[in-house]
Amino acid sequence: MKQMKKLNRNSLNLKSAILSCMILCTGALIIQSCGSERDENLPDNTDASSELREEPKTPTEIFDWGDDIHKVADEMPLFEGCNMSSTDYSEKRECSDHALLTYLYKNLKYPDEAKDAGVEGRVYVQFVVTDEGIIGKRRLVKDIGAGCGDAALAVLDKMIAEDVRWTPAIKDDRKVNILFTLPVTYKL
Repeated sequence: MKQMKKLNRNSLNLKSAILSCMILCTGALIIQSCGSERDENLPDNTDASSELREEPKTPTEIFDWGDDIHKVADEMPLFEGCNMSSTDYSEKRECSDHALLTYLYKNLKYPDEAKDAGVEGRVYVQFVVTDEGIIGKRRLVKDIGAGCGDAALAVLDKMIAEDVRWTPAIKDDRKVNILFTLPVTYKL
């Protein structure tokens, strides 16, 4: 009986995680200052030349890229800014996705260089949400140039500077470090 409940809960959490990922990706695509019509896929692997962004360092940034990082969890991390008193994970996830998109709308700047050159497309950034709920190291996985990748990383740097806290991911009833990939699309 216990295993059946856990299986049902894991199935619900997996469905919620998939739905959340779809909402995040869709939301990132409709951001006007960051939207795109081109379909560019995330590269299959990231080469060693992908620069790990280390600045600014904070006293709480103790995470090393080589530590135990999960790609999937029973419950994915939740962005701050929601009343997390609800026990329904899907409600929390929806609120978290909306809060993250709102933060992106407010803080992402379309670089003048990209505007002037007519650069459009999708940038991918990856970062780790640690088991403490902070952003660990982050890197640019795919860039379209003209300052777009740096602008996307600047939003993550701002989250760190403002000490934005996430609710950590949960796997097997414990908080875990998780890799988060965020597409940021630019469209004029």
